[in-house]
Amino acid sequence: MSSFFVNPNSLISGIHPFVSQETFDGELGRTLAEYRRDLRISQDYLSSILRRDQTFVSKMENGKRAITLFDFLRWGKALNLGHSEMMELFSKLESHVE
Repeated sequence: MSSFFVNPNSLISGIHPFVSQETFDGELGRTLAEYRRDLRISQDYLSSILRRDQTFVSKMENGKRAITLFDFLRWGKALNLGHSEMMELFSKLESHVE
């Protein structure tokens, strides 16, 4: 059984309130990959910064692996994302969940 996030606003509006963990992970991974590519760095280089192997980065970017908050924060730091960019990312993901 997969995990689900509940959007309380959806409960009120009648929109289906659940999005699968898989869908959320996929959207997050695609967005992080976009940031990485914008910086023109490879998965291999990013993995060395994160002290993980390249397959970890690949699985994250392809939505095949859930990211922990700890890894998310390290990832943001590795990509030099500021507070405003992190909040923008959260907003984008929140709108995806709705």
